[in-house]
Amino acid sequence: MKTAFVLSIVAVATAAQDKIWPSVLRSIQQTSTASVAVTIDDLNAQKDSSVFDWAKCKGLENEPVLLCNDLTKEEINSLAALPNVQKITNAADSSAPCPLNITPKPTTTAAAPTPSACDKPVEGIDYDGKDIKSTKRSNSDDCCNDCTNTPGCVLYVWTQWNDGTCFLKSSAGNSVPKWGVKAAKVTKPAKVIKPAGSCEAAQDNVDYDGNDIKSTKRSNSNDCCNDCVNTPGCVLYVWTKWNDGTCFLKSSAGNSVPKWGVKAAKVTKPAKVIKPAGSCEAAQDNVDYAGNDITSTQRSNSDDCCDDCAKTPGCVVYVWAPWNDGTCFLKSKACKSVLKWGVKSAKITKSAGSCQAAQANVDYNGKDIARISAEKDHCCALCLEADSCVGYSHYEGNCYLKGELGDASTKEGVTSGVRD
Repeated sequence: MKTAFVLSIVAVATAAQDKIWPSVLRSIQQTSTASVAVTIDDLNAQKDSSVFDWAKCKGLENEPVLLCNDLTKEEINSLAALPNVQKITNAADSSAPCPLNITPKPTTTAAAPTPSACDKPVEGIDYDGKDIKSTKRSNSDDCCNDCTNTPGCVLYVWTQWNDGTCFLKSSAGNSVPKWGVKAAKVTKPAKVIKPAGSCEAAQDNVDYDGNDIKSTKRSNSNDCCNDCVNTPGCVLYVWTKWNDGTCFLKSSAGNSVPKWGVKAAKVTKPAKVIKPAGSCEAAQDNVDYAGNDITSTQRSNSDDCCDDCAKTPGCVVYVWAPWNDGTCFLKSKACKSVLKWGVKSAKITKSAGSCQAAQANVDYNGKDIARISAEKDHCCALCLEADSCVGYSHYEGNCYLKGELGDASTKEGVTSGVRD
């Protein structure tokens, strides 16, 4: 009998926990409190104030939902234990109801708008996750300035929750339709670029967790800057006294933590001058590059090889030969050059703007030039930073940048892309 009673208590506790959505639990872990939307059977049912302080909640008109602000874990558990509570979600996950008796605004002559640092807001579209923080704004237009002034923010979503809230996001997750919200991406002015190899002023006694690409041995912390600039994907270094001086080169700035004796600085790289897609260096007469052929095209004029190479994934150099009335040999790598009469060769400069559509569960074997800890959405940008990168494969939290595209194979959980 005692065992049955204990099992009954466990079952009730488990059922209560099932009402609490995982996003609520994550919010509590991060901030110790959470603002939640509580779906209940009957808004008008009598509420016992000895169980929960109902003054923290307010109801949505014509909806069986209560919005409750800044609840502790214990308060949320108390709500979940109530039989008339169906589920508890993050308030941002709950759409406000459609308003009734909408009165159109009077037509007026608008003043010339102030140029905005954001795109035109898109109505009815939300973006999942990626929240940096939130700000309370009754007017959605005010979110733009909040996002612009928040490091890492590239997008905001405004909702009617809590009389108006801006959710500031680090990237655009999956877009989902949601009534009453507005979203816009931020267009920030280009920053003044310092010369290659220059860095921001070093921060003393500040470390950044994780995201290491590699390390270099340097007795002088100032030498770390150039190492980072010359390492694909590196945006930050941390120097420590370990092993007579070591630079830890990092792909992104994780959580900053105080640590005596270390120095950290972000690197500012200049934007590269990119020639138009399909443009090439001046052709070299009588110079061949052996091997590494991707494909060949028949062209009587050697100048036509350039565009063929630009349109071929992975091609970085072509060799034209008079064979078969003119043939372009498109190559993935320029290895040792050899003298060969009658041929012409040139390296191409592609626009470093984009990658082809990502391929799910596809891996390109080997040929790695770098492994960088990053989200898969960042792999393309990291590849574009490296002149020799022609594509990437992302697996288990790492971007594998490819100097050549090996054989494609199916592998669960891998996402790959090819540089345009």
